[in-house]
Amino acid sequence: MPSEKFQIFKDRVQVYLDCSAFDVKALKANLEIPSNTELLKIFKTELLTAIQSDTLDRHVYEELTGLDFDDDLSYKDYLQVIYNYLFAGGAQP
Repeated sequence: MPSEKFQIFKDRVQVYLDCSAFDVKALKANLEIPSNTELLKIFKTELLTAIQSDTLDRHVYEELTGLDFDDDLSYKDYLQVIYNYLFAGGAQP
């Protein structure tokens, strides 16, 4: 059973990063609301964990978002681009 924090992360992924409603800019704005400090911390930690491990399998992510990746490397690269945009001043994907 996924932890509560992991479920919060998955819920945000499904709402903001789904292929039919992809809005990473709105996700960033939502995470930056001053009252969402804890949510931002959770999302950042869970996204980084997903990049560095297999906590969010590529196939599960594809089911959540409707996106398709050729392989695990392209999936991890995609997650890194999202992370860079949200937390490291990277370009908007």
